[in-house]
Formats: sequence, C-alpha cells, structure tokens
Amino acid sequence: MCPYDKAYLYSLQTTKKWSDLIAHTLRDGQYAHLMVFHGIYALPFAPLIGIKKPALAFEIGLKQKDSWKQFIEPIVASLAPIFEARIS
Repeated sequence: MCPYDKAYLYSLQTTKKWSDLIAHTLRDGQYAHLMVFHGIYALPFAPLIGIKKPALAFEIGLKQKDSWKQFIEPIVASLAPIFEARIS
C-alpha cells in the first residue's frame, strides 16, 4: 500500500528516462522545426494520480481546431525509442 499521491515515485527514474528520450526527439530531431519545445515539467496531474507505472502526458497548444493532426507523426516518432528499447 502507498498513498495515491506518492505512487509516481515507484517509476520516477523510468519516467525521467523516457521523458528525456521524448524530449530529444522533439527538440533536436527532424521534427524540431515543427514546434517550440518548452521542456519537461513535473506537476500534479489528476488523470495520472495513483499510477505506479511510468506515466507521461503531452500538452499541445493548437492554433486551429484541426491542427492536432500535424503532431501525430512527431509524437509517434518520439515514443518509438521507448518501445524499441522495451522490445529488444
């Protein structure tokens, strides 16, 4: 048993490692010209409270309601190194 607001501590190092991989792809990779990457922030986020596994959320500001489509490929590409590392 652990307090729900401390559950994130169980996977903190993995979450940090994964967020660094994502940041590298979005900030320095081929998609860097598509966006301004403001960084990684740790803050209370209600949908992730109580989750012991690594958990991340993306916040994206949109200029138009359908501009979210341009972020699909960069987000998938930023997650690829995590999945590749978990498989191999």
